Amino acid sequence: MQHDRDSKIAGTILYSSLFLSMIGCTLLIWQESRGLALLSFVLVVALSIGRPLLSRLAGSKRLVGWALTLATLNLFVVVPELALRAAGFRAESGIQFGYPRPTAFMGFAPDERLFWKLRSPNRNVNSLGFPGAEIASPKPPGRYRVMFLGDSCTQQGYPDIVELFLNEGSRNSSAEVEAITLALSGYSSHQGRVLAELYGEKLEPDVAVVYFGWNDHWRAYQTIDSQKVVQGTRSRWASGLAVARRLRLVQGLESLSASFSGSNVPMDEVRVPITQYQENLLKIQKTFEGRKVPVVFIAAPTSHYRLGVPDYLLDLNFISDKTSSVALHRSYNQVVREVAKATGSHLLDLEQNFDSRGDLDAIFTPDGIHFTASGLALVARRVSDFLEESGLLPD
Repeated sequence: MQHDRDSKIAGTILYSSLFLSMIGCTLLIWQESRGLALLSFVLVVALSIGRPLLSRLAGSKRLVGWALTLATLNLFVVVPELALRAAGFRAESGIQFGYPRPTAFMGFAPDERLFWKLRSPNRNVNSLGFPGAEIASPKPPGRYRVMFLGDSCTQQGYPDIVELFLNEGSRNSSAEVEAITLALSGYSSHQGRVLAELYGEKLEPDVAVVYFGWNDHWRAYQTIDSQKVVQGTRSRWASGLAVARRLRLVQGLESLSASFSGSNVPMDEVRVPITQYQENLLKIQKTFEGRKVPVVFIAAPTSHYRLGVPDYLLDLNFISDKTSSVALHRSYNQVVREVAKATGSHLLDLEQNFDSRGDLDAIFTPDGIHFTASGLALVARRVSDFLEESGLLPD
């Protein structure tokens, strides 16, 4: 009698948990991959045969135990995971402006030196973990390579448009221009310095275009960029942990842990203090100078001066207040000018170029940082013209 009662309880729990999972899968089918649709189908089948199967095998105590185990795992792992996904929750630890702040920028993988890069082999991601096709090494003959270092403003894609402009046939040159992008969302000049050291020689650029500043003066979490220690994915344990952190349930638990520990509270310091920003730019320039590669520094433009700083930057603690944010961006751009002048490098001052325009709302997205499609084309045109007018392109 007791066993029959246990069998009924186990069957009811298992059946109910599978039903909840099926609801979650159904909600996500049109949002996620086909794998969830397959899982939903499997759960429907399980719901169809689960109760009859349990009834026929109710005499097996072992089956009752397995049913309870499966139901427990489903209720406490699968159902919460599906519920978090359906709610749009994302909090992937370690991938954010203030690494390791647990607010998600999805699609990145940890890296010991760069902190993060794109996951390979994702679509349109090369083996270095950056957007675009594979970068040939050694560089093929007859190719003029422009290396772009930067943040999400560069990752948006204006280098690809530069490549199109410079190869469109208006120039009489036997060399094909190739733009390679080593830029990702959240990157600061710290990553730019590392990238120059890693690839400044290996990828054989003919000219380097450097665009940083925004992430350098966002507020830091736990410590500044130069003092961060990030675990890579070389070991099986680290790789497994990186995969586990893609689960919303794990992200949620880490987010709660960060809230209790205070690690998600910003510091009263920026990610790259201004003196280190200057040092990083100087190091980037010196690294390329050693290979006789000219450097073009870009002073990052914005609509904040005239259209205002958006509230979300304050709400998300990227900045401490709007007035200081404007002052910081101006001062970091002034460092760009001073470094270019001191090193004899080239300066493309897009901050000054754009500030007087009357169409800033057409150039910038509402955040006043990134570019619209027409804004990207405008930046690409300015960069292309500057490279040609400065004599930085092959004859």
